[in-house]
Amino acid sequence: MLTVTEAVTIKIKPLLKCASTLIRQQLAPPGLTMLSACIYFSLLISSPASAIDIAITHAPLDEKDRLQEYVYLVLEESLIASKPVFGEYKMAQAHKALPRDRQFAELIKGEKLTVISSAPKAAWTGKTLRVPFPIHKGLSSYRIFLVMKKNKNLLAGVSNVNQLKLLSTGTNINWSTTKILDDHGFNTVKALGYKSLFDMLAHERFQTLNRGITEIGLELETFGKIHQNLSYDEHVVLYTYLPNYFYVTPTQPELAERIEYGLKQMHLNGKLDSIFERYYSEVVDTYKLHERKKFVISNTNLAPGMYETDKPYLLSD
Repeated sequence: MLTVTEAVTIKIKPLLKCASTLIRQQLAPPGLTMLSACIYFSLLISSPASAIDIAITHAPLDEKDRLQEYVYLVLEESLIASKPVFGEYKMAQAHKALPRDRQFAELIKGEKLTVISSAPKAAWTGKTLRVPFPIHKGLSSYRIFLVMKKNKNLLAGVSNVNQLKLLSTGTNINWSTTKILDDHGFNTVKALGYKSLFDMLAHERFQTLNRGITEIGLELETFGKIHQNLSYDEHVVLYTYLPNYFYVTPTQPELAERIEYGLKQMHLNGKLDSIFERYYSEVVDTYKLHERKKFVISNTNLAPGMYETDKPYLLSD
């Protein structure tokens, strides 16, 4: 049987972790001690009249990662749009970057992270709360290939997907697209980092780097300063339905409900369209998708019916 001291320690440990996060992320009032922050956190999660939703989201992968700007803005706007119904909120980024699988593991605990954005990963299905709204309108489904300038026409002669599979392509071991490419027999070369993938491409560790068209412009701008010969293929587009969703800790189901409500309000009032246009209005024209050879592969991470549920919120072809 547990002693009183042991029982109290077990009970307060999760509160101490959450209190530490609150203080570090400046989500608690200034000047609180750890004990006071514990009490503050307990009141936040237990008092219906004064409950505040705590949205602690993932940090950028590294100092070069600007791809999260759109995600952070959409998340905060969804929390603002839901204020009339759900009340106040607190939002902050996690203290440090984590690989995607670690993000999901922390999300289950709901201490260091309470909401992240990700494409679906089969291994984590059902373990966290998926908000069923595709925040990039399905645009990430269109994939083109970064190459070095000397390989600008490497894919010009590719006429079928089997030829495409023969070329070596880089990917992060934690990305959901890695499973898709592996399941379809692509010649993948895996890495753990983000910036390291661009270094490896420049050093010819692989021939191509498959990226979504929501990502490639920022990456050319950012990494083109480091690798001046970084370029992209103009001949092929690979399509696999790749929605990005918010995933919420199972310890805060009301936060998942709130974000879904806010996103749907943004869809109805045009706010999401406005943000989307600001970031991605020129993407389809810039990369001339309709002039490329299009190859389609299935997304092996998706459960049946996900595309049909998302369809009202997707870009029209």
